[in-house]
Parts: sequence; C-alpha cells; structure tokens
Amino acid sequence: MCHELLNGLLHDQHHLDRIYAAITLLEDGFPQARKRNIDRNWAFAILRQESAFMQDAESGAGALGLMQLMPRTAKLVASQDGRSNPSRSELLQPETN
Repeated sequence: MCHELLNGLLHDQHHLDRIYAAITLLEDGFPQARKRNIDRNWAFAILRQESAFMQDAESGAGALGLMQLMPRTAKLVASQDGRSNPSRSELLQPETN
C-alpha cells in the first residue's frame, strides 16, 4: 500500500529507490529501534527529515548516514551496548546507523 501511494506521489526513480530502501529497513523490523522501543513511524520521519533517505548522507557538522549520527554519539551508544566503535563506513550502512 505504501509503495503504491509513493509511486503516485513521486516521479523521481532515484528518490523512490531511496524511500523503498528505507521502508524495507523499517518493514524488516528495524531491530535497533525495536530494541529501544522506538516507534517505527517516528524513526521513518527522522530518516526523511535528517537524510532524505540517503544512506550516504553527510552533514557539514560531520553527522553520517540515514539517522545523521554524530560519530561521538555512535561511539557512546556502541559502548553502552558492549559493541566496538563503528567506523565511518559502518555508520553509512543502514544496519549500523
């Protein structure tokens, strides 16, 4: 249903591909959001606002990826989860970001 609605609203195939990738990520359970009880609709809105669904988005301030994480914040969250510090390339991967 979402896919048909988006097809009707958007004509830019590249942009549609980015949105489909974000929807797929959310439909696959968005495990980190679910783990933290983050509403998936809220997470989708953040993806839209912060990165316009661009996985390789990088802000002038240095925020990276779909959720526009600052590397220091990602490092803090990773340490709280008992994981190693994510590299720049890992922060650009939707599964990590």
